[in-house]
Amino acid sequence: MTAENAIPEPRQSLWPGKLTFVLLCLTVAMPMVTAYWVYNSASAIPDGTVNKGLLIVPATQLKDLSVSDSEQLPSQWLNSRKWRMVTVINGQCDSRCMQNLYVSHQVHVRLAKDAERIQRFLLVVSDNPNIKALPEIALNDSGLQIIAIRTQPWQNAFADTSLINAFNSLMLVDQEGFAMMSYSDVNTGSDVLDDLKRLLKYSYE
Repeated sequence: MTAENAIPEPRQSLWPGKLTFVLLCLTVAMPMVTAYWVYNSASAIPDGTVNKGLLIVPATQLKDLSVSDSEQLPSQWLNSRKWRMVTVINGQCDSRCMQNLYVSHQVHVRLAKDAERIQRFLLVVSDNPNIKALPEIALNDSGLQIIAIRTQPWQNAFADTSLINAFNSLMLVDQEGFAMMSYSDVNTGSDVLDDLKRLLKYSYE
């Protein structure tokens, strides 16, 4: 057969490789997209049907707030890509504060293998925080980080949200630093655990 009459070899299609790449990208991206939609859309979690806590609308970014640690040094509490359970108090740790600390500890334990994806904080909102006056249950808890913030910046952060009381509550803060769920005295530890398990399921590790 002459070169002119030779049948050209079929070109190998690149489509299967491109399809595989697209599917791989979707597999990686979908959990993140779903989680973002859940965190930032009020319609994503209808009230009273899925979430047990109060959805904060809009979710509030806390990264820009000036927060200090127990040594009065700037805190890097939002630098890691972990979820946070934050017990918020208005200066003093009362009985509600003690209950929230207990709940956050128990939830952390019951998360088992997912516990490493969570950090626990006690956030003291006060212009003159007295960390040393906190109860021993807080000071002696090695898994609890104590931080402080001035009152006005904290109030301003939630001024235009659905959260009526930004004090004396337990909050969930996501991996990007958004406060997106709050729990009051009507909620139980099981409520927090159920919501957190669901959120961890749809977020990246």
